[in-house]
Amino acid sequence: MPFDSLPLLPPETRPDYRRRPDGSVDCDHYQRLARQEQARSLGRAMTGVTRLCGRAMLDLVNAWLVHRDRKRARHQILALDDRALRDIGLSRCDATQGVARQLWRP
Repeated sequence: MPFDSLPLLPPETRPDYRRRPDGSVDCDHYQRLARQEQARSLGRAMTGVTRLCGRAMLDLVNAWLVHRDRKRARHQILALDDRALRDIGLSRCDATQGVARQLWRP
């Protein structure tokens, strides 16, 4: 069905379009509105992505800090002499095995 043969709406049900002084529909205005809505929609989507990436980055930094603290603590235990190890209830063998464990395990 060609566009020219489409039935016209009665005047009282036609949408009220913004018109230029020459009477034509102001398409630039509606394109501008569509771009603004698209930008708002993209902004909302990017806000969610940013929050997700920020949370992932915080989790990564926290994991690295825990890893660093465990590594430091294990090396400090290994640096203690036998008397200090006995005071905290460990032997030299316990301290050596503790340092040899994987660092991501408590």
